[in-house]
Amino acid sequence: GRLIRLQARSARADFTAADEHAAAVDRLAERHERPLVAVFTAWYLALRRAATAGPSAGSHDRAEATYRSAAARLDGAGMPGL
Repeated sequence: GRLIRLQARSARADFTAADEHAAAVDRLAERHERPLVAVFTAWYLALRRAATAGPSAGSHDRAEATYRSAAARLDGAGMPGL
C-alpha cells in the first residue's frame, strides 16, 4: 500500500506526503530485510529532485547525479526491464 501511495502522491506532485510514504517504506524495508525497496525509493528521490530543481545548473547537476545513483542500484537487483 505504501509504495502505491508514494507513486500516487508523487504523480500529483504532493511531495510532502510522498516523502512520508517513502520514509515509511524505507523503515519497513529495513525492519523486514527487503533491500530492493531502496531501488524504488531511490528513483522517487531522483524524480523529486528533478521536479523541484531550481533554475541553477547546480540543481540540475544534483538531480542528474541522483538519477545516475538510482540507475546504478539496478545493476544486480534482479529486475530486468526496470
